[in-house]
Amino acid sequence: MEIALEVQRVVGVLPRKENESSPSQIIEKQTINCVGATMIGGALLQEAGISYLVAMLPKHTLTVLLPSDGKVFWHDQLFAENNKELFSDDDTIRNLVHSFAHDATSKVLELPPQGEKTAKQGNYFHVFRPEDGHKFNMINNTTGLLEIEKESLAACFGGEIQLEWHETSLLYGTLGNNYLNAGYWEDSVAAFHKGYTIAPENDDFHELFASVIQAFDGHPQEFERYKQIIAEHPKSKEFAGIYKEAGRHLMRKAYSTASEMHSARCKGKLEAADAKEKEVTALRKSAVIAYRESLGLNNDDVIAHKKLAKLLIDTGNREEGIAEYEKVIMLDETDTESHIDLAKILTTEDPTSAATLYEKAIAMDPQRAFLYCEYGLFLQDTAGKLDESLAVFRKAEEVAAAGDTDLIPLIKSFIKNIQKERK
Repeated sequence: MEIALEVQRVVGVLPRKENESSPSQIIEKQTINCVGATMIGGALLQEAGISYLVAMLPKHTLTVLLPSDGKVFWHDQLFAENNKELFSDDDTIRNLVHSFAHDATSKVLELPPQGEKTAKQGNYFHVFRPEDGHKFNMINNTTGLLEIEKESLAACFGGEIQLEWHETSLLYGTLGNNYLNAGYWEDSVAAFHKGYTIAPENDDFHELFASVIQAFDGHPQEFERYKQIIAEHPKSKEFAGIYKEAGRHLMRKAYSTASEMHSARCKGKLEAADAKEKEVTALRKSAVIAYRESLGLNNDDVIAHKKLAKLLIDTGNREEGIAEYEKVIMLDETDTESHIDLAKILTTEDPTSAATLYEKAIAMDPQRAFLYCEYGLFLQDTAGKLDESLAVFRKAEEVAAAGDTDLIPLIKSFIKNIQKERK
């Protein structure tokens, strides 16, 4: 391990920069990205007789060390602080990884997510033997920068490397992204569809498709053509799910970026905060596009309507947001959450309709104390009906005692405030 750590130290000296992966770029500019770092680090490891594999994560690649004692180590050439032992409590997976290193019949191995963040997102973890991994990374890293014939691109991903596409949706997603970058839209659609049908829950894949939507920003004519190809696909309705999940990914990214924006403002880094704010705006815009395209292919998707409704309200598109919430309630009259959300939006402008929505929600689920609390606050703060509000909170306390006991202290505080206000 001492030699591997020294290799990591030497490689990590170069400043990191995206897309700097070829030896000529590294020598000329003295910069490197994860692909270049993995290639150089891997070559030095191989020269030292250290066994390793190439691992791929969303937007990142690294080496995995395989010492002779049967252990498996995460060995990131750019981020030494991330070094750790993998699968320390799972002999089966460790043995599988070591066997894969010497198994010529399989080109890629898919493993469980690693790290808390990737585990929550369901991101897959792929490993390759060095020759295949470096070749795959170089192709993936450069096809977007080169004009390449479709046949050559297909050969790179399918013929030359002979990857087993049926094993992982991410590889189909990557192929689709590269077809798109090269301008082969029909082939891109086919690859994305295949990837989605293999693993519709794979966030790696949805991130790739979300990046496609963002890439079309500012190019409406190209996006219209791409949408047309999808609409003409024999199973176009399945793309509704791809768009929806891409929208979810974009919104999650928008929330995390917004957090970074607030942090920068608190630290007085105003220029960085302004840049983050623009990024949040762009992400939300792309998410709106994604959800609308999803609904264009499947207008009966209640979840997509709800996500779009909330997003429109959050971005100041109030009337459109209200219309989406009304569609949700029309499609699912039992959706109490949407009744409450819409009631809150209508509180000032149309309190009568808001009250009706609160009452309908309670009637649908009379054993949820939370609904009474929301209605009680509305009556107290908006309508000024203290007696009615107090009666609703009393009912909330009664319902909470039968199940939602955690709410009782909060309800008691509401009641206490009303009693003070009445004096």
